[in-house]
Amino acid sequence: MLKFKATLFVVFVSVCGFAAAAPTPVAKPKAVIPVLEVGGDIVERKGPLGFLDTEKSTLRDMTESVRQAARDSEVVALIVHFDQPGWGSAQAMDFHDALKDFRKSEKPLYVYADSMSFGTYTVATAASEIIQPPVGGLDVYGLNLSLYFMKDLLGKLGVEGDVVNTGPFKDAMEPFVSNEMGEGTRTQYTAILNDVFKTASETVAANRGMPLEDAQKLLTGGPYTSKDALAKKAIDRVEYLDDFTDSLYGEYKDKDLELVYDYSAGSRKKPEAPSLMSLIMGAAKQSARSADAKPKIAVVYALGNIVEGRVDQSNPFSRENVIAALDFIDVLDEVAEDKGVKAIVLRVSSPGGSAIASDMIWKRLQDIRKDDIPIVVSMGDVAASGGYYISMGANKIVAEPTTITGSIGVIGGKFSLAGTYDKVGLHKQSLSIGENVEIYSETKKWDERERGILSRLLDDVYNEFTSKAALGRGKTQDEIKAVAGGRVWSGMAAKEQGLVDELGSLDTAIAEARELANAPEAPVVEYPKELTFLEFLEKTLSGEKTATLGVHSSSGGTMTALQHNPLVQAAGAMLPPKQLQQALFIVDSLSAKPGVMLAMPQAFEIK
Repeated sequence: MLKFKATLFVVFVSVCGFAAAAPTPVAKPKAVIPVLEVGGDIVERKGPLGFLDTEKSTLRDMTESVRQAARDSEVVALIVHFDQPGWGSAQAMDFHDALKDFRKSEKPLYVYADSMSFGTYTVATAASEIIQPPVGGLDVYGLNLSLYFMKDLLGKLGVEGDVVNTGPFKDAMEPFVSNEMGEGTRTQYTAILNDVFKTASETVAANRGMPLEDAQKLLTGGPYTSKDALAKKAIDRVEYLDDFTDSLYGEYKDKDLELVYDYSAGSRKKPEAPSLMSLIMGAAKQSARSADAKPKIAVVYALGNIVEGRVDQSNPFSRENVIAALDFIDVLDEVAEDKGVKAIVLRVSSPGGSAIASDMIWKRLQDIRKDDIPIVVSMGDVAASGGYYISMGANKIVAEPTTITGSIGVIGGKFSLAGTYDKVGLHKQSLSIGENVEIYSETKKWDERERGILSRLLDDVYNEFTSKAALGRGKTQDEIKAVAGGRVWSGMAAKEQGLVDELGSLDTAIAEARELANAPEAPVVEYPKELTFLEFLEKTLSGEKTATLGVHSSSGGTMTALQHNPLVQAAGAMLPPKQLQQALFIVDSLSAKPGVMLAMPQAFEIK
C-alpha cells in the first residue's frame, strides 16, 4: 500500500511539474535583407593577385549577388546603397537589368543614396522605393559631351600634327590637328548622345510610371535637392539610412530579421574559402572584439577637411589629416560598440568641407547620444563651418578663447578656365541635351537663371544648418541666423553668442565628459586607434583604393594632380603653407564636384 501511494505521489508531482513548465517558445521564421554597397570604381574583374584585395567586388559579383538574393527563400527584401559608383553607361545598365530581374521576385527593392548622377539615378529607378537624406540631392540636369582641341596649344610649343585617315569618322587625331569638331565627329557623337538620352528617359518613364515627356523634363530640369526630388516624385522618401533600416525591424516584427552587409553570390549556399588577408587578420580581429568593458572616456579626433566617401588607405605612412565621412563613421561605430565607453570627447580641428559629409557625421553623433552616451566637443584652432556643423549637436561644446569657430553658412562655387584656355590655345566644344547641362561647366560663369538654381540649393542647405544648430543650442532659428550668415567668431565671442558653452582646453572637455558620465576616474582612450603590425600589413597588402572628395578614382590620392600643376607650384612659392593647403582643398573640391560646401574661405595665422 505504501508503495502504491508513493507511486501515485510521483505521478502527481510529475504531472504538476509538466503543467507548470513554461511553454516552449516558437522560433520566428528567419528573414534576411542584404545591404549591397555599390561605390568606387566598378571593375570587370580583379587583377591577377585579387586574393589580396578583400574589399573590391567586380560588376559580375554584384549582379550575381542581386540575382542570388532574388532566389534566396530567406531574403525578404534588398537594399542597394549607392555611394557614387564610378561606372560607364553600359555597366550601369547591366546592373539595372539585374535589379529589374530582382523585381520579378516581387520582393521590395530599396535604393538609398546621398546624391546621384544622371546614370546612377537611371539605374536607381528600378527600385520599389528611392530614399535620400535631408541634405542630399540629384545631380540630374541633362547630358553633355565635351571635346578639347589642342592644335593652337601644340603650336605654341612648336608642335604640328599631321594625319592620314580612312574616312570622315576616324577622328582620333582630330584634337591635335584642329580647333573644332569636324562634321563626322559632330554627327556620330550627337547620335550617341541622343541614344543615351533616349534609353535613359524611356527607362525612367517605365520604371517611375510617368509619361515619357515628364521623364525627359525630369532628367533635364535639375539639379535638385532631395526635397525638390520628392516633390517632383523623382524619389519616394527623405530619410536617413539608419532611420529607414530601423523602421524595417518594425515592419518585419513577426520575423527574425537580419540585415546582412557581406551578402554575396554563393555565400548563402556554401562557405567561401578564406582569403589570405582574412587568415592573417583573424586572430587580431578576434582579440579586438573582446574590448575592455571597464568605464572609459573616448577621445575621438576629427582633424582636417571634411570630405565624402573614404580616403586612400593603401599607404599607412600617410599622415594627411582629412575627415572622410564613411571612414569617420566607422570609427564612431567602433566607439559606440565598446560597452566600456561612457562618454565621448570629440576633438574638432576642421575648417569644414562637404555639406553632405558633415550632415552624415552629425546624424551618427545624434544617434550615439540617443543611446545615452554623452558627447562633449573640444574645439582646437579651427572648428568652423562644417567643423561647427559636426559639433553643434553635442551635450556641451568647449572652446579656447582663441578658437576660430562659427561660420554657419553655405557656399557654392566653381572656377571658369575660359581665359586660361584662351591663353594656352586650348579649345573646348560641347554637345548638350538639357537647358541646365552646363551649370557646372569650367568654361563659363553662371548666368542669372543658373545662379538662381544654385541659390535655391544653397538656401535649402542653409535652412538645414541653422535649424539643426538651433535644435542643438536650444535657440530659435532666428536667433541662430542672427549670428550666422557665414560669420566666424573667436571662442570668446562664440561663448557670448551662445555658440559654445565653456572656455577651456581638451582636459576641460574630458573633465566635463567624466562628470556627465558619472565616471570621475575613467581613463581616456584615443580614436582612431593606432594600427597594430597585422593591421598595418593588411592595409599595405590589400591596396584599398577608394574615394576622396566624393569622387571615386583608382588613384585614390587627394589633390595629387593639382599639386603637380605648374600654376599651383608657383602659387605654393608665394602662399603660406596653411593658406595654400586650404586653397588647394577648395579648388580640388569644386573642380571634382562643383556646388555646395560648408567651408571657410581662407586659412589664416595670427602672428
